[in-house]
Amino acid sequence: RSDSSRTITSTTDPQIVRKQQQRLLLLRHATRCNYPPGECPIARRCAETKILCHHIRTCNKGRSCPVPHCVSSKYILSHYIRCRGSPSCLVCGPVKRATLKSYKKNHDIARAREIDAKMNVLFI
Repeated sequence: RSDSSRTITSTTDPQIVRKQQQRLLLLRHATRCNYPPGECPIARRCAETKILCHHIRTCNKGRSCPVPHCVSSKYILSHYIRCRGSPSCLVCGPVKRATLKSYKKNHDIARAREIDAKMNVLFI
């Protein structure tokens, strides 16, 4: 059984939780990154993730989509949107805290919440 078919709330395997957190953070980064493809110094998989994000916005193949990482990314994004970064969620809680901490350091908190809301709209 693949990681994408497991429910987030039922797994406590640290490796799976970490992979899901990393996926969320990479998707979040790619939706906001302004660097041209292949030139992002922050995330080495930014360019391919931007392509994936574009694909996800229009994909209607559900679980049968053959595009790598599409199904698992839609799954984790769907969970994140429903979960709203609940502090009790092993995956979303730390991601939400990390992104808010980063924004507090570099921007204001209102802007952080605005970008988080845009991410939710992009992947609904």
